[in-house]
Amino acid sequence: MQYFEVYVFALARSNMSQQLTNEKLPAKCQQSNGNKPHAKTGWYLRDTILNRYEENKTDPPEYLTDEQIYLETENILSWIDLGSKDDPVEWEKRARAVRNMPLSKHVECDISKEKDEQAVHEKADKFFNHHFHVGEVMRVVTEGSGYYDVMDLNGRWIRRPISKGDVYVIPSGCYHRVCLDTKKHLNVVMMHYDKKSTDQFFWPESLNDPVYIEYNERMKCLRRSLSFPYQSRPGFTDCVKSLNRP
Repeated sequence: MQYFEVYVFALARSNMSQQLTNEKLPAKCQQSNGNKPHAKTGWYLRDTILNRYEENKTDPPEYLTDEQIYLETENILSWIDLGSKDDPVEWEKRARAVRNMPLSKHVECDISKEKDEQAVHEKADKFFNHHFHVGEVMRVVTEGSGYYDVMDLNGRWIRRPISKGDVYVIPSGCYHRVCLDTKKHLNVVMMHYDKKSTDQFFWPESLNDPVYIEYNERMKCLRRSLSFPYQSRPGFTDCVKSLNRP
């Protein structure tokens, strides 16, 4: 890592503790840029999720910018203009300008297209099981809205709202999941470099997997290089309990 990059990362981290407990969002999160929607802000989830389709912020809320989410998890969160037409071929073309991943699969979960509410919950369960992949993967939201959840090294979940045009690039070994919001309508194109990276390794069976261990060591190394304060947080969110529906 170059000295300038280390300096920028350290500078981004320096004000994190003040921003996390500030209910008022940073000013830049309230601005728009051309056709790009308002910048989104993530937050830490509370330990007990009563209704997973809600925001479930801590009290007081602990907000994180996309830059801070990157520093905590190595996830890249961004946005691309998918255009006004519902053209899957064009969507994939624009997405591959971000990461030229040849494999793609369109996945949808729409309450209006499922046979009943139970069918929506069952599909949402599959999205909500947290897992990691071997190799970098990318997701692009093509329609609807929801949440992207990612786990930090302390075992805490960070939730980030997602909608059309949002892109998230997930590093190898990082636990993550997708959650519907109360509208229960979300379409995503899943993109991979190869078939191997389409495999999912679920928590908690995969905690001792070398890929997950390597990811943890890499993130700890980043913290050491930037003198990050780091305290382990015992325990993980109970995967079964977190699947409770309203």
